[in-house]
Amino acid sequence: MIRLTIYFLFITYFLFVSCTPQEEKATEKNLTSQENKPEKISKEPDIKSYSTPKEVEQTDLSTEKGFNASETDLKEVKKRHIEEPITKKEPAENKKEEPKQIIPSEVTNPNVAEVVKEARAKYASVGNYHGGLALVKSHEGKYGYIDSYGKETVALQYDFAEDLAGEPPMARIRIRDKVGYIGQAGKEIIPMKYRFIDKFFKGLAQARLPEGETIYIDKQGNHICDIIGEYHEGIARIKKGDKIGYINNYGQVIIAPQYNYGTHFTNGQAEVKIGEKYKIINTKGECIKDCN
Repeated sequence: MIRLTIYFLFITYFLFVSCTPQEEKATEKNLTSQENKPEKISKEPDIKSYSTPKEVEQTDLSTEKGFNASETDLKEVKKRHIEEPITKKEPAENKKEEPKQIIPSEVTNPNVAEVVKEARAKYASVGNYHGGLALVKSHEGKYGYIDSYGKETVALQYDFAEDLAGEPPMARIRIRDKVGYIGQAGKEIIPMKYRFIDKFFKGLAQARLPEGETIYIDKQGNHICDIIGEYHEGIARIKKGDKIGYINNYGQVIIAPQYNYGTHFTNGQAEVKIGEKYKIINTKGECIKDCN
């Protein structure tokens, strides 16, 4: 029995001694191989090392698209959020627009039809609304204007008046032998100092002064030019300063004032003088004779 015990102990000791070097050698070999093995360099960028702008600092670059981003995705995200500058839209400047001056007559009454109905019972006649005003005539024969609420914006004082028309809205008015124009604000824009004013065409109207002189005025009543003589072949001579030009019966200046002298047109021709030279022109102002 003692022999068997001794034998068992001997066998155990022998196995322990013989196995230990191999295990140590294996362990030593593994450690050596790990020490000599070069560290693997990850090609993926260190996401946390990026310094993200404030606008995107809450963005998770690796999961922005909702899945585990690949290297290409990360580069694309990096380019968009980090390399490309983020531009902020500057708020538009608050431009202070001048408030439009509202003329009382421009305020339109939605029940204007009822106003017209009542006005027809009150006045001898009611004209059409334009520019917020309508012409009315009293039973005594005086003319004035009412707004869309039926208020007499312009008193019944004129011996003759017309509906407002055109742009800007305006109409001829007359008291006795003085003629002028009224605007949509109910105020005279061309004073009643003329014996006659024609309707405007191309921004000009022919007017006759009390002395009998015929001129052309614009819509502000400015004196543009004088008319010399009568119309011939639909064309009249005009004078501005000391220069002569020509205008047709539609109020269009067809030849600007530029001549020192000019005759009326006959058979489509007129003789004019520039400086000391005379020449013949046609209705377009083109020289057709003695041009040198």
